[in-house]
Amino acid sequence: MLKKYKNKFAEFINNFDFGPVEYDVKFNDSNISEDNIYSSEIKLQIKNSPMFFGIRNANHDWDSFDIEYQKFQPEMPIEIFPDSGWTNFATCLIQIEIWKENELKEYLYEKNQPDLLQFITNKETKKLSFINFEDNSPFDKEEKKLVIQGLNEIKILLKDDFNFSKSQMQIITDKLNNLEEATERLGKTDWKSILIATIFSIISTLALDVNNAEKLLQLFSKVIQNIPKLNF
Repeated sequence: MLKKYKNKFAEFINNFDFGPVEYDVKFNDSNISEDNIYSSEIKLQIKNSPMFFGIRNANHDWDSFDIEYQKFQPEMPIEIFPDSGWTNFATCLIQIEIWKENELKEYLYEKNQPDLLQFITNKETKKLSFINFEDNSPFDKEEKKLVIQGLNEIKILLKDDFNFSKSQMQIITDKLNNLEEATERLGKTDWKSILIATIFSIISTLALDVNNAEKLLQLFSKVIQNIPKLNF
């Protein structure tokens, strides 16, 4: 592959926004295929994933290329473009942008989504889901005080243990304030349901990854269970 194309690719990648992902770029030179159709290939590999995008130089012509890339579909097929023949290098760079929007972005969205069904069935969630309230009687004055104390502790721990932005923390604070207000109008069983819904709402709204979602559940579980008179 001519240096002018390798340099164009390097410039393109340096100025291209792939989002919060890490990637490797590899270059294979001289007859990379057994049938010698290609002379060289530049391959962009997203780390810790099957996703890749490769630009391959035709063996017979320095200015002819095709691409192969990983699609995000059932069975994870590998696509080749164009279907037949060759294209130019500028088109290959355009195809990277299309791949990013149609394949890579969808893959990363799916990968980073929390599996709420898994949380519903795992041990930590059951601790939250089966809170043993004695009945649905209103909170008394002391119980309200203890709930507010626990919610304030959660706010502090969230700031210390998570790298949330100011806007994210505001979303969480508003939801916890709503929980505090709900102690004035809901019985304890109803409040428990609102608590669980609030936790999953935070996970979904902030699109937390699996690790942070699990960490958040553990934090709520630990703090709420330590509020004595509610028997969490």
